Amino acid sequence: MVLGCPDSEWLVKIGPMERTAHAGSRAQAEEGAKALLLEAAAAVHGRAAELVPLLMEGLRCPTGCGGPETDEIAPEVQLQSYELNDGKWFSIATCSGFGYKAVCRRG
Repeated sequence: MVLGCPDSEWLVKIGPMERTAHAGSRAQAEEGAKALLLEAAAAVHGRAAELVPLLMEGLRCPTGCGGPETDEIAPEVQLQSYELNDGKWFSIATCSGFGYKAVCRRG
């Protein structure tokens, strides 16, 4: 595969992901949902890392700049929280695409 220079292309894109939690306070619900999401994302992200060397094989830049590099894209967590009728809180933690990109920085 030929990668434009400068450009980037996803090697492994994971997401979107979502996790939920409920608790007695908003802070607890948000922390719980975020922790669950980051735990799940770390597990999948770690397994995806094993594929990166294989996917980088044969990847070239047309300018002959020495080949692309790999960038790790971390999940960006977004939280939404709702107060329930019983006074407890329900939180949803989401993240869009994360994973690994091939990047050619020279142009």
